[in-house]
Amino acid sequence: MLNFERNKCDAVVLEVGLGGRLDATNIIKHPALSIITCVQNDHSRILGNTISKIAYEKAGIMKDGCPVLIGENKEDIQNVFYSYAKDHHVSSIKHLNDVLDKSDIRYDPKSNSINSSIDILNGDLALAALKLLKTEDISTQFTFKQPLPSQKWIDNYHKLTNSLKLYDIDKMEDVVYNSRPPCRFEVITASSDSDSAFFHNVDVILDVAHNEDAIRELCNTLKMWLKAKHKKNYEYDDIHVVIGMSNDKDFRSCASHLVDLVSPQKALTNIHCI
Repeated sequence: MLNFERNKCDAVVLEVGLGGRLDATNIIKHPALSIITCVQNDHSRILGNTISKIAYEKAGIMKDGCPVLIGENKEDIQNVFYSYAKDHHVSSIKHLNDVLDKSDIRYDPKSNSINSSIDILNGDLALAALKLLKTEDISTQFTFKQPLPSQKWIDNYHKLTNSLKLYDIDKMEDVVYNSRPPCRFEVITASSDSDSAFFHNVDVILDVAHNEDAIRELCNTLKMWLKAKHKKNYEYDDIHVVIGMSNDKDFRSCASHLVDLVSPQKALTNIHCI
């Protein structure tokens, strides 16, 4: 936060830590928009041991008088969000489907293609967020109670929305869907010119998946990526997994997907835990 202040940022995309009611980012009382992607069974020691409890905690980033955008498709989790939003007097809560036309939504959880990836859902949400910020007027977007935001906040909000009006959001899709932070299915090709080298043109994929939903997603994405790259089904023998997880994670459930990825016959030789 100090770094943002020192660099005089007009607007910040601030990612939560655990997310939710107890998150340190809640010191920001007037977000231009709060976004909740989807709820996964993670950090259960702190957030709760059921999806509904975790969803309630995740909803804690909603702020009185401020707008919310959600991407969750499960109706029971949506109901938790809508109930929390009502109790905490958010100015508006919209689902991804309320903002983008059906033809513009790429995410399809029932698909066997790359479009089932959570990364695609996040891309859809980013596009929806840009459209909301561009089109919503501040007088209808917020219903602040005390304390009101500062004049500097209002000026910066207008700077943000006015700058977005200079762009055709639909033409920003390549940037939205193809921009990747480090260690989110980051592909590095390791190669050597030496004939005696242990490897030649080996793809190393870095990913921070650390719960069952994310590991399942990673394995499915890897299979689709390999099939697209080689135009054939992947070979079990070609995959090695190096994984490290903290002891509060459900490693047994995660391991089942990794075993399926490398094949049970290769699990003891191709999965390496640290």
